[in-house]
Amino acid sequence: LVKFSEVLFRYYTPEIVTDAPLTVNIRRYEDAERTVLHFTNYDFDQVADRFNSAPSFSVTVTLPESTSPVQARLYDFEVGVVRDIEFTVNDGKATFEINSLYAYAVVELK
Repeated sequence: LVKFSEVLFRYYTPEIVTDAPLTVNIRRYEDAERTVLHFTNYDFDQVADRFNSAPSFSVTVTLPESTSPVQARLYDFEVGVVRDIEFTVNDGKATFEINSLYAYAVVELK
């Protein structure tokens, strides 16, 4: 699979680049003012009836030309926390780190 992605990325630049585990799905939504990323962890242990938390991972997302975010906000619904996270913007791409993902979270760049 890694070899395939190396060949593919020579011809195609993905909107999202991450080193998240394969069990993490990322979905991007955009409008004129913001980019919203939904993170879902599908690593569920049926026997223990719980999710196995995804470890820290980085995310780089291509931003729409019309946006230049000044804030990245993490909504962690598992623990009921909303907080700003650090991010950088270079060449129209925002990069940030997710420290841990239990089941579901959202990051809003605006």
